[in-house]
Amino acid sequence: QEVLGIETLHLGLSHPEVAVTLHNIATIECSRGNFSEGVSLYKQVVDMQKIRFGPQHITVAVTLSCLADANEKLGNVDGAIRTYEEALQIRKNVLGKSHI
Repeated sequence: QEVLGIETLHLGLSHPEVAVTLHNIATIECSRGNFSEGVSLYKQVVDMQKIRFGPQHITVAVTLSCLADANEKLGNVDGAIRTYEEALQIRKNVLGKSHI
């Protein structure tokens, strides 16, 4: 959290390094069993990445997969499936169907 504060202060909230740090904190929160916090943070990261890289970027797909996993662990299976499907579609669009 301290690193996030320093990065945000010096780099600004829209900087890609801030998104990386938020993603890492979300992963840690999920590993601690704090899936609600992880979901909230992953959603922030997805929003930041879509603005920075566009909605069809592979980085967005990676974070969406993490978000889906956290939603699944919360018992939000329908939300997890929708999010996994969105991530899969991005991967197909970016990498091609034969890559999957």
